[in-house]
Amino acid sequence: AYESNVKGAIITVLMENSEFKKDPPQDMSDRYEETLIYNLTYQAESYGVSLADFMMMYYGMDEETYLTEIKNQAKASAQQYIMMQDIANKEGLTISDEEMNSSIEEMALEYGYASADDYKTQTQMNINDYKEYLMGQKVLNFLMENAVVTEPVAEESTIAEETTITEENSMAEETTITEEGTTAAEETLATE
Repeated sequence: AYESNVKGAIITVLMENSEFKKDPPQDMSDRYEETLIYNLTYQAESYGVSLADFMMMYYGMDEETYLTEIKNQAKASAQQYIMMQDIANKEGLTISDEEMNSSIEEMALEYGYASADDYKTQTQMNINDYKEYLMGQKVLNFLMENAVVTEPVAEESTIAEETTITEENSMAEETTITEEGTTAAEETLATE
């Protein structure tokens, strides 16, 4: 949970301090939107309800509202990937075919498929989507390894939970994240 929280804080800080000069490519946003709708529909079906009913029951959203929210989340996901790829490019991070194949083989074994090919076929895996996912994980791991994270500091009778992340590369000199979600960065990461 701790590692997940730190990774979430890193992504939040980077997204808040990134400047996107234009919207992501429409086909990329559309792809993320399709994935979100597919995942939510699958989740709804596991409860035996339609997507519209699921979104109303669990999120209190009518169809117009949740479709708008999905579009917004898809755009944010595309921007996040663009930001992560920019960091990967600057830091020389790549995903080799061997890394990707090894990861797919591990997943196939974990989920009980006969082979990686069987897993890719039965899950209708999109290799490009999966490679993007792996790149995001590689960048997050890189950022975790290169961030100095300090534990929350307790002050007299109140706890002012504060985490400071200092990256050891040129992306950000010092960034502070507070419990309330506010951030301050001495240097902004600009992403095209």
